[in-house]
Amino acid sequence: MHPYLKKLVQNYDLTRLDGLNVQQLLVQVSEYMESLETQDHSNADASNVPSKSLSPEELSKALAAQAVQFERQLTQLAAVKLGLDDSLSLLNTTLDATNDGLIVFDNHHKVVAHNQLLTDFFGLTSDEVEDHFVGQFLKGLLKRTIHNGDKLLELIRFTNDNPSEKAQGLLHFKDGRYVECVSKPRFLGHRIVGRVWSLRDITDLKQSEEQAKHQAYHDTLTGLPNRALLQEQMERALASAHHHGHRIAILFMDLDGFKYVNDTLGHDVGDILLCHAAKRLNECIREIDLLARYGGDEFIIMMNEVHSMKDVTELADTIIKALERPFFIHSETLYITTSVGISVYPNDGNLPDGLIRDADMAMYHAKAKGRNNFQFFAKELAVLSSHRLSLRNKLKTAIEEKQFSLVYQPKVTTKGSRIVGVEALIRWVLPDGQIIPPDEFITAAEDNGLILPISDWVFEEAIRQASVWLADAPSDFTVAINMSARQFQKPDLVEKLVALLAKYQLPAKCIELEITESMVMDDVETVIRILAELRRLGIQIAIDDFGTGYSSLGYLKSLPIDCLKIDKTFVDELHDSKADRALVSTIIYLSHVMGVKVVAEGVETAEALQLLDEMTCDLIQGYYFSKPVSPDEISVMLRGM
Repeated sequence: MHPYLKKLVQNYDLTRLDGLNVQQLLVQVSEYMESLETQDHSNADASNVPSKSLSPEELSKALAAQAVQFERQLTQLAAVKLGLDDSLSLLNTTLDATNDGLIVFDNHHKVVAHNQLLTDFFGLTSDEVEDHFVGQFLKGLLKRTIHNGDKLLELIRFTNDNPSEKAQGLLHFKDGRYVECVSKPRFLGHRIVGRVWSLRDITDLKQSEEQAKHQAYHDTLTGLPNRALLQEQMERALASAHHHGHRIAILFMDLDGFKYVNDTLGHDVGDILLCHAAKRLNECIREIDLLARYGGDEFIIMMNEVHSMKDVTELADTIIKALERPFFIHSETLYITTSVGISVYPNDGNLPDGLIRDADMAMYHAKAKGRNNFQFFAKELAVLSSHRLSLRNKLKTAIEEKQFSLVYQPKVTTKGSRIVGVEALIRWVLPDGQIIPPDEFITAAEDNGLILPISDWVFEEAIRQASVWLADAPSDFTVAINMSARQFQKPDLVEKLVALLAKYQLPAKCIELEITESMVMDDVETVIRILAELRRLGIQIAIDDFGTGYSSLGYLKSLPIDCLKIDKTFVDELHDSKADRALVSTIIYLSHVMGVKVVAEGVETAEALQLLDEMTCDLIQGYYFSKPVSPDEISVMLRGM
C-alpha cells in the first residue's frame, strides 16, 4: 500500500465512534485515487510513451510492464475500498446493536452519524434525522415527544457553553418512557471535533425504583401511607404550619371489635375488613389531609389547615358514623366501631412523635369511655397513661408471681336461703397490701393482651377448689366462672375445659360458665355452636348482667342456656321504681316459660328479697346474704348446711 494511503487509513480509528468521519475519509481516498491516475498518465506521457527509436518488441515489453503496474495499483485500491466497506459495515452494525440511541454531531451541529434506535426514540426515519435535529425543528420535535423537552434544550445550551464537559439528564417521554441522556465531547487527537449523544431507556429501572420507594412508604395491604411516610409528611406539614400559623389535628383510630372478627373468621376476612375500613376512612377526608395505616387495626389521619375545632369534631363524628355501617364480606354481615383520640398542634406539642403519642392516649381514653366515641387529649391523660403503663408492668409481675386469689360469693335460693352455688371472683393484692379493683385491672389486662393467662389461671383454680368442696356440697352445687371474650374465642376452649375436669376429677355439671350479652351478639351462630358443645359435656351456661347490653329476650329462646342473671342496676330500684318491678317480673316470667332459671344479683335488702320472692325469682346473690368470702369460709357454710 502506498505510504500516504497507509498513513491516511491509520489516522482513522474506524472502530471508535469518537474518531468517526467516514464521509471525509471517502472523499480523501477518492481524491487520492484520482491523483494516482493523473500521475500515471503524466508519467506515461513523460517517460513511458514509446519513442520512435524503440523497436516493436521493446515497445510491447514497455506496455506490458505498464499494464502490470496499473493492475497492481488497481488491486491495492480495491483492497482499500473493501477494508473501508468492511469497517463501515462493522461500525453500523455495532451502532445498531447497542442498547443506546446514538447521534453524532460535528462542531457545526451537523449530524455526522446516528443509529436506528435513535430514530425509534423520536419516531423518525433515517432521512428525517438531520433535518429535525437543527434549530426550530428540534424544538418542535422535543415538544411533540418529551414532557420535559426543556431539559434537553438546557443540556444543549450547557454543552455549547462548555464544549469539553460531560452533560447528563433524565427525559420523560410522552409515551411514558424514562430516558437517560448523556452527551460527551468527541476528540480527534487533542482537538474537539463535535459531540456524541446517547439515549438509554431506563423505564423498567425507574419503575422498579418507584415501586421500591412506594413499598418502603406504603402499607402493602391497604396501599395507604405507612409510619415512615406519615413521619415525613408530618415533619413537612408541621414546618409549613409553623410558617403560616396553621393548626394541625392528629386523629388516632383503633377499630373496636376487629380482633374478634380476625380470630373467629380468619385473617383473610380480617384483611378484607381492614381494606374496606381504609376505603371508608379515605372517603371522609379532604385532599389536603393524609390517612395512614399505623399498624394492625390502627389508623391515623393528619388533618391539615385546621380553622376551628368544630372542623375536627365534625370529621371525628363522620368517621365514627362511617364505620358504624355494616360491612358485607363473603356473605357475612360484620359490625365494628372505632375509638378516636385527637391531639392538636400547637396546643399539644410540635413534634410528630409527641402528637401521635398524645392522640394515642386520647384514643385509649375513648375506649375507657365505652368505645365508639372520640376524645381530645388533655394533660391529665399523660398521668393516666403513665399509670396504665405501670399497671401493665405490674400485671406481668402478678402473673409470674401468682399474686391473684379467688373469693366466692354464694348463690342461694330465694326461699329458704339454701346455698346452691358460688360465683368465683378474682382479687389482686400487691405485696405492699394495695388492692387493685377488678374493674381497673381486668380492662388493662384486656387492652394489653394479658387477659388469657389470667383467665386460664382462674379456670384451673376454680375447678380445683370445686373438687375440694365436692364432698360437702349438695348435688346441685355449681361454681360459676366468668369468661372473657378472648377466652371464649379460643378454638381450644372445650378441649382445655375437658382436660381440667379430668385432671381434678370434677363432674362437668358442677361448673357454670357466665358469658355476657355482648359476647353473644358479636357472632350468634358461632356462640350457639360452642355453647351447645359445652352443654353436651354437662357444663351449665348463664347469661351475666342481663339488661345492660342488648336486653333482647328474643334471642334467649335460641340460646342453649340454663340460667339468666338480672343485673344489680335493676334490683337496686325495685322498691321505688314501678318500671323496674315490671321489667324484672317480665324477665322472670318469660325465662321460666323457656325453662331458664333466674338469679337476681346485688340483693342487699329484705325488701328486695321479698319482692323477688313474690316474682318467683329462683336464686339471689348479694350482700344481704353474704359478700364474697374466702374458700375456707365457703367450706364452713357448706358443712353447716
